[in-house]
Amino acid sequence: MEKKKLFYGWIIVAAGILCMAVTVGVNNCASQFVKPVCADLGFSRQQMNANQTVVALGGMLFSLFSGKFYARFRLKSVLCVGSVAMGLSVFAYSAVSSLPLFYLISAVLGVCNAMITVIPFSIIIGNWFRKRYGLAIGLAFMGSGVGGMVLNALLGQWIPALGWRASYRLLAGIMLAVLVVCTFFVIRIHPSELGLEPYGAEGETALGQQRQGSEEGILLRDALRTSRFWAIVGCTGVISIAINVLNQSVAPHLSDVGYSVAFSAGVVSAGYAGLAIGKILLGQLFDRIGNTASTLIAGGALLLGLAGLAFAQALPMLAAIVVGVGLGCAFGSVAYPIITRSLFGPRDYSAIYGVVVAASNCGGIIAPIFSGGIFDRSGSYVPAFFISMGFGLVGIAVYVYQFARMGKRGK
Repeated sequence: MEKKKLFYGWIIVAAGILCMAVTVGVNNCASQFVKPVCADLGFSRQQMNANQTVVALGGMLFSLFSGKFYARFRLKSVLCVGSVAMGLSVFAYSAVSSLPLFYLISAVLGVCNAMITVIPFSIIIGNWFRKRYGLAIGLAFMGSGVGGMVLNALLGQWIPALGWRASYRLLAGIMLAVLVVCTFFVIRIHPSELGLEPYGAEGETALGQQRQGSEEGILLRDALRTSRFWAIVGCTGVISIAINVLNQSVAPHLSDVGYSVAFSAGVVSAGYAGLAIGKILLGQLFDRIGNTASTLIAGGALLLGLAGLAFAQALPMLAAIVVGVGLGCAFGSVAYPIITRSLFGPRDYSAIYGVVVAASNCGGIIAPIFSGGIFDRSGSYVPAFFISMGFGLVGIAVYVYQFARMGKRGK
């Protein structure tokens, strides 16, 4: 009996894991650099946190126009160019000493990150998987959690021993090695490039599937006229503020309340280990129980994580932080493409999802300014955590209301 070959789509998913680990995963390590860079160069926390705002702004601007961009340029070429540019951008961080240059590099990094992460991989995985899309997305996007877990643990050792500049150079070398191999040699945009059909489309031609997909859903110009679209965009931005405040505050806040740098890095790494698991779990939940229940579960975890930070001096609350980062922050990457495809269809997916990602990045822009500003004025991040819980509640409520209106379970 002939042994069944591994479907190449799962290799694409594995490449996605690696790429997300060294792109979004590296970005998830940004909090490790806040205190050493501020101490060395004299920046305030708000100024340093604004680097993440600039990264998010670059990503937001690219995402808004991503539909037209990917329609004009070959996706494969975009991935290759963006991969090299992103690695060089991280390396450049190690060579600068002024705040404006940090911001310039961050803007380039944000554009490159958007070019080669969630939008293109959600498109590529959508091309390869008709069934088990949620699982495939969850697996690919768990790379950010794996990367955050491993790299935060390494940075907890590298920065004290080697300094922040050498640590940036090490990150850049790892990033370039992984991205070049995956984007140049492994990733294929469509199954038809290898004479294959999408997973779950056995017996149908790739052309037939392509035509079928192009007829389902609505165009961006039509979506812009609906209240549903703007409700989803608005609550995506609001809930992304809460997600980013949680994600970016763990290491500095735990250090502020008395935990050691190494211990704080360990909690961050545990959170990202949970994020890796949480993304797979959340993808499975969306496949099996639909949008509403999955959103309520992930939203509850997000609120739990923020409460854990607010009361982090109590040792048991550290577990709540890990759960919040693990499952709550997973919502910010796994849920958005699934919900967008479920509510608006694949017809103009890249353009519509680009606006949703831009809204998410807008939350990323606001979050560090918001939390850093509160810290600089009050000496604590705790008020930001309580306000973010309110943001999270509003966002969850709007999502659930829109699912009820559409009668969508996302299955």
